[in-house]
Amino acid sequence: MFESDVETAPYPQTAPLSWSGYAPDWIMTMLLAEAGPTSDRFELLERIGGWEKIIAWAQARQYEDIAQFVASAEASPAAGLNSAQAVESAQAEVALMLRLSPGGATWRVGEARQLVEEFRPRSPPCMPGRSR
Repeated sequence: MFESDVETAPYPQTAPLSWSGYAPDWIMTMLLAEAGPTSDRFELLERIGGWEKIIAWAQARQYEDIAQFVASAEASPAAGLNSAQAVESAQAEVALMLRLSPGGATWRVGEARQLVEEFRPRSPPCMPGRSR
């Protein structure tokens, strides 16, 4: 019924994948993580570009979550806190989670909130399947 003499391609793939040309997602991350060693310099350079896209994609997702975390603390402050105190408390929690100094956390939270606010209205979701 099935042919047992299936021919395989006589030559391996000659052109490396253009990793930097793909949209970053978890599948690309998995494929890059599983890619074996290569001596092809172009392939290595493309992998570097692919990893950079994945890092930026992950950073964008993290910034969205940071902005949402701080906004929820600000909108519903814990008992006895005003909105400003709730934001400071949320920043301290972010600092602990990310192992940042208080100043580093303040900068990161500020940057996250600014970028999410600046780009949310004008751009589609930066990740497929991510609800806003």
